[in-house]
Amino acid sequence: MALVLVLWVLMLLSLIVAGFMALTRSETMTVRARIDQVEAAALADGGVYWAIERLLSVSYTDEGSVPAILTNGLPIEVPLDQGHLEVKVRNADGLVDLNGAEDPLLRGLLIQVGAEPAFADVLAQRIIDFRDTDDRPLPLGAEDPDYRAAGLSHDARDAPLERMDEVRQVLGMPPAIASALMPFVTVYSGSRGIDPTKAPLTVLSAVPGLTDFDIDRYLEGQRRGAPYDAQLAQRNPLLIGSNNSTFHITVAATTVGGGHFIREAVVLLTGSAPHYQIRHWAQGRADIPRL
Repeated sequence: MALVLVLWVLMLLSLIVAGFMALTRSETMTVRARIDQVEAAALADGGVYWAIERLLSVSYTDEGSVPAILTNGLPIEVPLDQGHLEVKVRNADGLVDLNGAEDPLLRGLLIQVGAEPAFADVLAQRIIDFRDTDDRPLPLGAEDPDYRAAGLSHDARDAPLERMDEVRQVLGMPPAIASALMPFVTVYSGSRGIDPTKAPLTVLSAVPGLTDFDIDRYLEGQRRGAPYDAQLAQRNPLLIGSNNSTFHITVAATTVGGGHFIREAVVLLTGSAPHYQIRHWAQGRADIPRL
């Protein structure tokens, strides 16, 4: 009986030790994953400041100043000992400004990201009503009474949007359409049009009056670094030049341990020290396409 009792005690102790070791391994892996995530966030933040330094490092040509980094949204690969960065910088003037764009450009972009044309008409006018200061709805738009009738806890903003994701609050805006808009919109240029030498394909395709030939020509110009051609754009009032002062920066960081983090920032370059201002700083979402 004593021998059996000893064996049972030994078995119980073995189970306790095994459970403790499994718990320790699990907690160690959790801590390691958190460390990797923190390291990835630090790398992503560092990538933003690296991009800012490159934006401030300009060279001067006959066409003006040129930053030492691509600003057309194409990915820039930055290998590091601690991991890897993918950096994308986009001039805000190549994006559709939710506060400045009018119905045709908003409608065109909504169609490009998946809205049916008739529904795009509705959403475009609701965006305009959402941001304007009056209480008179457009024919397909919506003002405060419509938000209340829909049972929403908020009214129309009745002021310029401060963040791109505020477009999600527009009455009837589908979450999928709002997410699809994010890579192609800004609230920082204040422009009713876009700079075609900085705009991605989706934005160029949203501009009424641009043919496939025009779009291909602008995209080829972006690849060659061609400057803005006022004569080429003069027949379309939605095509404008750029002031090259505000930039959207997206940095995806991956550590050697598998940590992953996306940092999104909007930076305004200034003419005085410290020569830049952070206008927006947020964790990015991996499920949003970055075209």
